[in-house]
Amino acid sequence: MGSAEIRVAIVSNTAWSIWNFRRGLISKLLQHGISVTVLAPPGPFVEQIERLGCRFIPLQRLAPKGKQVGRDLLLIRELRRRYKEGKYDWILSYTIKPNLYTGLSIAGLPVRWAPTVNGLGVIFLKNNWLGALAKTLYRRAFRRADCVFFQNPDDRLFFENKRMITPEKARQVAGSGVNLEEFAPVEDGHFSKDPVFLLAARLIAEKGVFEYLEAAQTVKSRFPNARFLLAGLPAENPNALSRKALASRLQAGTVELIPPTDDMPALLDAVQCVVLPSYYGEGVPRVLLEALAKGLPVITTDMPGCRDTVVDGRNGWLVPPRNSAALSAAMLAFCEMSPQLRADMGKEGRHLAQQTFDEQIIIQKYLELVTA
Repeated sequence: MGSAEIRVAIVSNTAWSIWNFRRGLISKLLQHGISVTVLAPPGPFVEQIERLGCRFIPLQRLAPKGKQVGRDLLLIRELRRRYKEGKYDWILSYTIKPNLYTGLSIAGLPVRWAPTVNGLGVIFLKNNWLGALAKTLYRRAFRRADCVFFQNPDDRLFFENKRMITPEKARQVAGSGVNLEEFAPVEDGHFSKDPVFLLAARLIAEKGVFEYLEAAQTVKSRFPNARFLLAGLPAENPNALSRKALASRLQAGTVELIPPTDDMPALLDAVQCVVLPSYYGEGVPRVLLEALAKGLPVITTDMPGCRDTVVDGRNGWLVPPRNSAALSAAMLAFCEMSPQLRADMGKEGRHLAQQTFDEQIIIQKYLELVTA
């Protein structure tokens, strides 16, 4: 099939995620003469996406969060109508609802489909009827997939063991990747200043926010000049931390709550170590990849996706989830290191990003799929 004939739809739950995680893929596909249409709910970043040279179709029935059965049934109908109209050769879908409902909407359509599992999410943390339903829906939806991309090997094994996918359909990518030019290494001398830690995440309990707050107090008592930043906003999620709960924890003034930013390279230039004590079902957390690319040490949990970014003791530390004592011990170890050792650890992370997490490596796998 010549690339000029190929029509690809890229589907996700927000335009924000398309812009932040898929614009490199869109640009590469367009460079190869492939027609690209993005389907996502209307919102910020639509204009930026369209300026890449692709078409944007708003999905009116896709609510990124929530369990509204009636709306979700209408979403399946909306997706089916859009897929029939677009006459796509390939659909590349991301995030839970686009993955599930694309599989349920393409029955009988002459289209090939490759969903990407970018983390299991909170739903699989719970051993209840909802988790069982999710497994059943995935099993049914993914029968129609030509292949399924997994962002870490743990998720792939989980899906295979639960028989939600046959092994021959599984493909592996190292997360969404990171743009190594946009996230250039920090300058020499960066680590000669007082330590600055950053946790940047949606403010839900499963991201380890409370563990970070507790660990920061311990470290502050030993290193008064250390700073601790928390970047994020309360999420639209049943497990989101309320502003009241956060305020009570932030009263001591140890941790500085800052708003999220679209200029992550600039934010990372202001910190020395990125912390993500997540016990959430991650694919491969983007903020950790960005930290590696910037040449910053990272501290994260020994959990699927997170553990793939760290060679323990080389470019950062792995700690057990839900363990503020272990987290504070790793943060103290960072504070006790010389600036040169911190810089050396950061260089190890940059090397890992170049070898494994360069977004061009990941993009090439999708390009080869749709042009084969």
